[in-house]
Amino acid sequence: MDKLVTIPRHSSFSGDFVERIKVLRTLRRERYDLVIDSQNKPSSQYLTLLSGAGIRLGYDHRRWMSWVYNLRASKGPQRYQASMRFDILKPLGIEEEPFQLSFPIPPEDQAYIDQWLEQEALARRKFVVISPGSRQERKKWRTDYYAEVADCIQTDFGLPVVLLWAPDEWHDVENMSKRMQTSPLMAPPTTLEQGVALLNRCRLLLCNDSGFMCPVAQPPTTTASESRLPWFMKRFRPFSVRQYDLYSGQRSFRGTARLSLSSCVDPTGSHPKLFLPPPLTL
Repeated sequence: MDKLVTIPRHSSFSGDFVERIKVLRTLRRERYDLVIDSQNKPSSQYLTLLSGAGIRLGYDHRRWMSWVYNLRASKGPQRYQASMRFDILKPLGIEEEPFQLSFPIPPEDQAYIDQWLEQEALARRKFVVISPGSRQERKKWRTDYYAEVADCIQTDFGLPVVLLWAPDEWHDVENMSKRMQTSPLMAPPTTLEQGVALLNRCRLLLCNDSGFMCPVAQPPTTTASESRLPWFMKRFRPFSVRQYDLYSGQRSFRGTARLSLSSCVDPTGSHPKLFLPPPLTL
């Protein structure tokens, strides 16, 4: 990778608009021959259209502004997201190849977490990590559901629950803690690497579709479609997990394990229930 073009986040519409104009000018100044839009969202499509590139590559599904692409690719079957990125490269003659992702944890970051676990008497115990926060409100599961499931884990399974949070998510874990009948452990402030180091030691991760999910959701995994609810990740060995997608309402569980809807939310949708039949044992 020779150059990384980023769009800084702004709280105001005007600030965000100005940054996108700057990025657009940068793209046109570079005079690219090819632009590949793997997101296919309005926010990326207008940048692709106005980039000035002679070849604009995107997916051929008929929605949004797919007409902005003059070279189109077809999406393959649902699988791990990183693998699906190969689909858009096929019109360029690039085929999918085997690969293995890794997320290295610096020794000092693992040592930081291990020291904290020792202080909290968790170094030789099974424990569950819950990360209820997310930058996007639409991706957050209900805080009271998280709280009740955490109480269930601590009372019915006898396992301690650790609440993991990013710098801008403290209010989420604080709100969840206040709604719980039992007392969770608050993880210390962490970097992304330190947060993943904590996940490397836990038995189960319960979180929204957020940043902490990505480093551990690497092949081999059981693929499932996105939801607006948490993903259960059962750790069989470090960084080789199976991910299970749960839905609210009357939708059924999708995945390889036979895990019913009542595993997370009862038929009325009013109270969460945690039930882990084999092979999902804690």
